[in-house]
Amino acid sequence: MKKFSVMIFLAALTVAAGGCSLKKTDKAPDEPVSVTEAETTIATEAVTSTSASETTTAPAVPDDKLEPASGKYLYDLAHLIDNNSEKEINSYLEKLYRQYMLNAAVVTVSDLHDKAVYTYAAEAYFEIYGGEGNGLLFLINNDTFEDHLYKTGSCTHMITDTDEKSLLFTATENIVGGDYISAIQSIMNLGEKCPSHVFDNASVFSADDIKAIETALSANTQTNIAIVAEDSIPAGKDQKKYAEELFKRHFADGKGVLFLIDTTKKTIIYHSDSALSPELDAALKKAAPLAAKGDIAGASKTLSQPVSTEKTETETKAAQ
Repeated sequence: MKKFSVMIFLAALTVAAGGCSLKKTDKAPDEPVSVTEAETTIATEAVTSTSASETTTAPAVPDDKLEPASGKYLYDLAHLIDNNSEKEINSYLEKLYRQYMLNAAVVTVSDLHDKAVYTYAAEAYFEIYGGEGNGLLFLINNDTFEDHLYKTGSCTHMITDTDEKSLLFTATENIVGGDYISAIQSIMNLGEKCPSHVFDNASVFSADDIKAIETALSANTQTNIAIVAEDSIPAGKDQKKYAEELFKRHFADGKGVLFLIDTTKKTIIYHSDSALSPELDAALKKAAPLAAKGDIAGASKTLSQPVSTEKTETETKAAQ
C-alpha cells in the first residue's frame, strides 16, 4: 500500500465531501503547533522520499491496465489489496451483481493520467459495463487522494446524499488504516438500498413507482418475481435469450419468474423454469395492453399484484 506522509498528522485529517465524492485533505491548525525534533526528522525523511509533484508522478509500480472480465468485480489496478481480501471483496460484489442486479465494481488507481476523479470513474464504469444499467462503482484514488462513488440508474434515487457522505467518511478512515475489506463493504453496502425485485434499466419509473412495485413484489410470498424494464436489448440477443440470461443471473436457485418489459417495442415476455400460475398468467394478459400503450409503470404494478387480497362474495360465503 502506498504510504502517505500526510498520515503522520492523522489527528488533523478532515474530510470534505462534495456531490458523491470525498476529498482527503489536510486542515491547517488554528494556532501554531510546536514541532519536536523527532517530528522534524520524520517530516524531513518524508520530503526526501516524495517530491512536491508526487500526485502527478507515475507510481513506482505502474497501474495494471483495466481489462474487464466476466465474474470479476474488483479491479485492483494499484496493487493495494492482498489475495485473500480480494476474494472476499469480489464475492460480496457478486452478491450485489446478482441479487440486486447491480453493475457493481471497485477500482483502485495510483495514476489518474491527469483526469478528474469523476471522469476516470465514469470511464471505468463504461469500460466494464458499457455504461448501461443500474450501477455502483467505487474508485479508490491513490493519486490525488479523492475517492469517488459513481452511481447510475435507480441507485441515484435510492441512495441519499447523507448516507453516501457518512459512509464515504467511514470508508476513508478504513482505507487509511489499510482495512480495504471494511472500507469497500461499508460503501458498497449502499447497493442494498436499491431494489431487489424491480430493475429500471430504461429509467422509466419514478422513485414512487419503484417503491410501490418493490413493496408489492417483496410482499408476494407465493412467487419470487423480478421485473426488468429495458430500452435496449444487447446486440446479438433477442428478447427471449436476454430474458433467460437475466433470469439465470438473478435466480441462482432457478426458482422464480422474470418479466422483461421492452420499453422500445412496448412488449412483455417472461422466463421461468416452470409454467406461470393462473394468477400470473391473468396478470400478464392485463399488463400487456398497458405496456403496448406505453404505460410501463401501470403494466409493472399489474404484474406485481397478481393475487387479490380481497375475497370475493362467493369465497366469503363458502368459508362461512
